[in-house]
Amino acid sequence: DGGKLIVSAATAGHIDDLHIKGTDAGSKFAHGSLEDLFTDVQDKLPADVATTPGVSAFSMEMGKNMGKEGIASMTELQEGGIISAADVALAESVRTQVYELNKSGDAAAKEAFVADFTSKNPGSRIQFQLVRGTVLVPIVDTPKRTTTKLFSVFGPAGENTKAMWTAAPGRYMPKHPNPTQFSAEEMASGSFEESANAWFDTVMLTGNEPEVSETEVVAADVVDEVKSDAVESVTLQDPVKLFSQLLGSAEYRDGVIRLRTAGEREAISAVKAGVETAAKKRLNELKSASAMAALGETDIKTAQRRGKEWGMALKAVSEVSLDVDGEVKTVSVGEALNVLTAEGMKEKAEEIATLESSLVDAEVRVNALLDGIAADLEVRKDDPEFQAALAVWGNSPDSKGGRGVDEKGFHAGIIHYFEYRASKEKAGRYKREADGAFGIDGFIEHSKDLEAYVQPGADLKSMPEVQNFARLTDENGRERLLLSTDRFTISAFKWEDQDSLGIITVLPNSNPDPKGKNAKRFEKMLMAEIKNTSNDKGYLNHLGEERRLVDADDQFAGLLDA
Repeated sequence: DGGKLIVSAATAGHIDDLHIKGTDAGSKFAHGSLEDLFTDVQDKLPADVATTPGVSAFSMEMGKNMGKEGIASMTELQEGGIISAADVALAESVRTQVYELNKSGDAAAKEAFVADFTSKNPGSRIQFQLVRGTVLVPIVDTPKRTTTKLFSVFGPAGENTKAMWTAAPGRYMPKHPNPTQFSAEEMASGSFEESANAWFDTVMLTGNEPEVSETEVVAADVVDEVKSDAVESVTLQDPVKLFSQLLGSAEYRDGVIRLRTAGEREAISAVKAGVETAAKKRLNELKSASAMAALGETDIKTAQRRGKEWGMALKAVSEVSLDVDGEVKTVSVGEALNVLTAEGMKEKAEEIATLESSLVDAEVRVNALLDGIAADLEVRKDDPEFQAALAVWGNSPDSKGGRGVDEKGFHAGIIHYFEYRASKEKAGRYKREADGAFGIDGFIEHSKDLEAYVQPGADLKSMPEVQNFARLTDENGRERLLLSTDRFTISAFKWEDQDSLGIITVLPNSNPDPKGKNAKRFEKMLMAEIKNTSNDKGYLNHLGEERRLVDADDQFAGLLDA
């Protein structure tokens, strides 16, 4: 629209360092260079962005992989089983303290909070750290997530001209709660508080991505070739072959092994984290002693009452004295931390070795379990009972949202019962499963538990365990069943060319459920279907525009004529 957009060298360097090279916590672009990124961006930006008054901050759909988003809401992570309600409750207990520290605390106070929280709560999945040098935020050790969205901010830079201030893959977020970046008017208006809450409810993801083997890279190239030639892959559509392919995937096996040995890994991490925390605590004590000496103080509390002087004295400490191999030496703060940590690791070496041996044993057991399932599949792939269990299910995307070569999805039973076991975000739904249930027999029993609900003519009202249900149809003859029992929330779907419903989603229900969470989730799902808002999410299995409710339990029967 006749405007001009510019990118300063400083902004380009910021984006390159933080979001392309990934030198700090945060989101990371899939693009290898700024040139590649800007080539993608320039064709997608709103035409009026340069001429719209004020600051323009927005997130837009790019229709392609933009990289890894380094943030996620606590709600997302809790629903995916990554963090627990106890983790969230613990974090909430320090929300006000984190807010005050970000608003008026100095770096030393923030660092002290991080060390104190970690030492007192080593088992919490939610921890805290300083990002961009000054901002205290919650973090979770889980990998970043692939996103197709781009977040960008443009600010005024002259008449009909705007300068890009920042860009990152992912959702819209306000600026960090750093008071130096907020005007007095913004502080008074509540903008800082809004930012602080947003950056508390949304955590930064600090986990490493799993390594990809050369074999998997080749396999990915083959899939890309199949996609480009628009050839239907039998492997992706045949559930037995899909299952076999899954069990032979190194990435899948590694994911299952990592999740099923999480307890052993956490035990090792807890010991190492304890050592690191103790080393930091000892270093802080040494720094405090040096700062007290510089101020001529002998009592720590008296020194701390000197406020800014105390903070500046702590900040000025660059060296400390400590015993290194029996000799007292003056070393840099960074070296001191390394020495103290190494000493702590030596003291815990035997305990760590024992735990690591237990981890190896556990990995061997899980690998043998997967080998056993693969051997069982080869023997039972044509077994009528197994085939009947497969027939209960429809198609769904995989745990990463993939839909296969022809966009029809994958066998939902294989995906939900087996493939989900390798996904941190999805595997949590099986945490209450009985020992030994993971396998073909477990899948058959699970499918039998669900089969009665999708049988033609099933009398759901007569089933005592059914708490809520609803059937919807559309102008094409498609049908959706939503169902909540004392154990599951289920979604099933039938396309116009199919004879019966197939289960596409199964979620565990709370039992007991004193707060009525199951009913609330069911009602939310049902209203999204009735109001047709579910199609906005691009569901694989979707009803047409003219949908109607044709049957429901007594609680929702009043909506039948709505």
